[in-house]
Formats: sequence, structure tokens, C-alpha cells
Amino acid sequence: MINKKWIGLTSGLAACALIAVFVTRETRQVDARLGQPVLATAAGSAPDRIEISGSGPSLTLLKVTDGTWRIGTDQGFPADVNHIIRLIDQLERNRFQTVVAERKEDFAELGLDAPTKLILKDKDKELLALDLGNNRPRGGQYATIPGEAKAYLLSDPVQIYADAATWETKTLLNVARDQVQSASFSPAAGLDRKQALLARTKKEDPLVLDGLTATETASPSAKDVESLLERLTYSNRLDASNDSAKTALASASRVEVKTFDGRTYTVEVGSVGEKERKKHFIKVAAADANDPVNFLMQGNAFEVPEHLAKKYERGREDFVEAAKDGGKG
Repeated sequence: MINKKWIGLTSGLAACALIAVFVTRETRQVDARLGQPVLATAAGSAPDRIEISGSGPSLTLLKVTDGTWRIGTDQGFPADVNHIIRLIDQLERNRFQTVVAERKEDFAELGLDAPTKLILKDKDKELLALDLGNNRPRGGQYATIPGEAKAYLLSDPVQIYADAATWETKTLLNVARDQVQSASFSPAAGLDRKQALLARTKKEDPLVLDGLTATETASPSAKDVESLLERLTYSNRLDASNDSAKTALASASRVEVKTFDGRTYTVEVGSVGEKERKKHFIKVAAADANDPVNFLMQGNAFEVPEHLAKKYERGREDFVEAAKDGGKG
């Protein structure tokens, strides 16, 4: 009789345990977020404000009336729209994969005790608020919804930057090659180079060095003059009061580029320092006062890599390949 009671009690406890496991599993399975995209926007709705904060300074990205994105305020420095598109695409493709914690006491080991906070809004309507923790070594990233005691594993890591400089557009100008009609080079005095003018009358024609004599052969380097304003980028943005930038640009080489659609740009490039410590700075001005590049220049100095600076620090000698003996001058 005792054995039967013991068997009955044991069976009852086992059944309860199974029910508890089943209920726990069912509770986790019915989480409405699982399998859903991290960012799900309704038709006609799209983020126009992104807020990022964490251990360092907070960052705000704003979409302004002309469709561009700015950093900090609607008058701030332009943001790289490609970075923003990638972030939004990541969030729309990402999924809440599984629940990994249901107590805030467990957040520390997931990196959620000091998370990177991400908020997306559309006209002050909050589309997403998400706290991001550590990446999981085997893939995914831990995250939680602010104020909740539940943590999730996202299907993919979210590539996000809290540093404002990372979000900046690095492109000062992007003029198509076939738009360049002429380029006039005025090298800095210290470069020991002569002035040079390359021009063409039609887009399909090559740029030709003005004054090329019968004893001279045009250098192939004339071809890359077409790309002077194509994807013109910088490596570092500084304040216009930077002493190195001011010194470099005080004795700069100057290139004036005219386009077939009537635009004129002046590019100045100067260098300061010696050998490995040498720095190169660029300044761009458009004849049209309303050209966006003029706005970018306000209060800023732009450092560029050496290979880019050398494209503008050229003179006539760089576009002539060789002199032919016995030719006529």
C-alpha cells in the first residue's frame, strides 16, 4: 500500500514538472516579438530622426526638408546617407530570434547594463526604441526594449556608431568625368612647375594640353584630369582655425575647373610638414554662391591623403611625356 502511494505521489510530481516545463516553453513561444523584424514601418512612414547614446556623447541625425541628413541640428554638417540607409536596412532585416533573459539581474553578462541606446522617430512619433548589448560570438546581438525586464537575441549584429565623425559625409564634390570641360593648373611657387591648361570642346573628346609643341608628347596622366572632381573626399575634418591648415593653404596650388553645364570650381591644395609628418589640406569654392560645397567649407578645414593632394599639385611638366630630338619647336 505504501509503495502504491509512493508511486502515485512520484507520478504526480513528475506530471507537474512536465506541465511546468510545457507552460514555460509555451510562455516563451507566445512572445509576440519573436520572428518579427526589429524595425517594422507602416506604409508612408520612414525615420526622419535617429538618436544614439551610450558611454560617450549622444548623437542625433536629422532628415531636413531638402531630403538630406544632418548631424546634430538641421544646420549641422551633412551626414553620409549611405550609412543611414544601411542602418535602417539592417534593422528592417533583423529579427527578434529568441528570449535569452527575463530578469534585469542577468543583463550585465549580456552587456545590457550599459547599453548603446537607439531611438528612431518619424515626425516625433517613436518608431523604435532599442537598447543594444554585446555581440554573441556565434552570431547575433543581445538587445532589450527600454523599461522591460526581458532580453532578446537579435538574428544579426546592428552596425552602429556613436562617434559623430563616422556619420559625416566624406564627399565634398562628385562631378562626373564627362562634365569636365577644362582645368587650369597654377602650381604653388615652391613646386617649381609651370602653369598648365587642359581643355576640350566636346564631352567625348579627350582633354588636350594647351600649347603642346611638335617636339612634345602628351602624357597619359592628362586622362585622369577628368576625375579631378569625381568623388572628391577628405580624410579628416578640422576647425578652420587649425594652424597647420592655415599654413598649408597660405601657399597652395590652385586648380580651376569648368564644366559643360556652366559650373566653375576652384580647388586649392597645400602641404605642411616634412616627410612622414607631412599633412595636406584642401579648400574648394564654387562660383555659384548657393552650391552646397560652399556651405561645407564654412568654418571647416579638410585634410586629404597625399595621393589626392598630388593630383592638384601638378604643372605643365607633368602633362608632357618627353621631348623628341630633331623636332621643331
